[in-house]
Amino acid sequence: MFITGVAHVGITVPDMDRSVAFYTALLGEGPYFRRSYDEPYVGDIVGYPGCRMEVTLFRLPGTDVGLELLRYFDPPPRSVDLETYNTGNTHLCFTIDDWNTAYARLTELGAT
Repeated sequence: MFITGVAHVGITVPDMDRSVAFYTALLGEGPYFRRSYDEPYVGDIVGYPGCRMEVTLFRLPGTDVGLELLRYFDPPPRSVDLETYNTGNTHLCFTIDDWNTAYARLTELGAT
């Protein structure tokens, strides 16, 4: 098979600073990369000519997989229905060693 691994998982977020604070606290380490883009080639890659966006990357614990947070400025973002039964919605699943501790920690960090 031509797929040899996973490089990263991307999540589009509405507020980069808030998301960086959440994932830094959750993962126990800050991002290793954070940058804004407005170069024409980025719009070509993502399919939105004239795109302006910010990208932040974290390393997921115990893996070589990155967590990529994307914040679009242009085109302007809009909210979508995040019900899990809707086509296209995704999720990220972590393994944990203690459900009660994990639940308490996530609740403390503002997860609902």
